Amino acid sequence: MAKPVPTSNFISSSKTGSLQPIPKSEIDHILGFLNNSVGDQDKVKYQWDFIYKGAEMSIWDYKGVRWSTFGPAEHFIELFGDRWSARR
Repeated sequence: MAKPVPTSNFISSSKTGSLQPIPKSEIDHILGFLNNSVGDQDKVKYQWDFIYKGAEMSIWDYKGVRWSTFGPAEHFIELFGDRWSARR
């Protein structure tokens, strides 16, 4: 199975989906690395920017609402299963 690769590039994104409420530590475990990006610090506390199967992807908490996602649906389903859903 391919593994997500963290990127130092800030992935400017718009929400394409959501994860069910899961602990930050579980996202760290699934992705294989700690949150690695600092977005707008007044609005985002945790953010992971990464490349998975050639696609730029991101997960973040916007104003404490966990978790917004950006990236291809099929990739999030592979990584998080039914804990991911299309934009809500």
